[in-house]
Amino acid sequence: IATLKYRLSTVNLEMGKFTKAAVSQTIQRGITTIVASFRNAWQEAVALEKKLAAIRTIDQAELPFQSWVVGLRELSDQFGAGILDQAEAAYQALSNQVVTGANAFGFLAEANKLASTGLSTSTDAVKLLASTINAFNYNSYSANKIAAIFFKTVELGRVKISDLSDSFGRIAVPAGILGLKLEEVNAAIAALTIQGIKYNVAATQISGILQKLIRPMEATTKLLREHGFASGQAAANTLSFTGLLQLMNKEADNSAESVGSMLGRVRAVNGFLGLMRDNAKVYIKALQQMEAAQDTYGKKVKLVMENA
Repeated sequence: IATLKYRLSTVNLEMGKFTKAAVSQTIQRGITTIVASFRNAWQEAVALEKKLAAIRTIDQAELPFQSWVVGLRELSDQFGAGILDQAEAAYQALSNQVVTGANAFGFLAEANKLASTGLSTSTDAVKLLASTINAFNYNSYSANKIAAIFFKTVELGRVKISDLSDSFGRIAVPAGILGLKLEEVNAAIAALTIQGIKYNVAATQISGILQKLIRPMEATTKLLREHGFASGQAAANTLSFTGLLQLMNKEADNSAESVGSMLGRVRAVNGFLGLMRDNAKVYIKALQQMEAAQDTYGKKVKLVMENA
């Protein structure tokens, strides 16, 4: 019995030492976590202050510092995106001169909806919306319509918002010069990428077509003049991008050589063939869905926000 009592006391002693060590380690880990949290919060606060200072230098409306803090925090809380991402998005919106001051918050809310449904950052969504507004001569109040079209592009095609954000300007600028509709351009993106063409290649193909409409080759110029158009821009304004493609397709009469004489570059020819001929139905169907994009976009946003 004495031996048993001794062994039990030894076990209790060792258990006591183990418990103290475990408690000590737990406390130490807790303190380390708290310190790291304070350090991260401090670093975020410093970064946010710097970003807000940059925002105020380009804000023509001169919105007070605290108004930016409150507005960006509300966006961050509502959409679950970090406040630094919101601040960078605000900077991009102001830098691209699509909004000023308090008007930025409504625009940023639309960008956040696109970011949430399109699985991107707020900054990427803002850059995409802003470049589109500037190229197609929209205003910030058209942000919901534009966002709906881009979400439909992502939904139908094989492309991400981040992809579009980086290089959509390559297509948007010449499309804007020609006076094309955003719906037509994005239908082309969706139709080509659906066929397995990578977005960067599809963008090059579409850009190639547009460049040859801005500076048409001899065969295209002849075709346009025969139909009473002095330029590709005049034809696009009257016929639309779709109608102009269909006119060129009819002229080519299933001859790849004829398409080549009108567009020259191989990638432009491949893009044309990807939108016309046997693929015309794919393009037209995508266009119809682009034109009705706002009808379903609101429901998609609501569904994502409810499950966020």
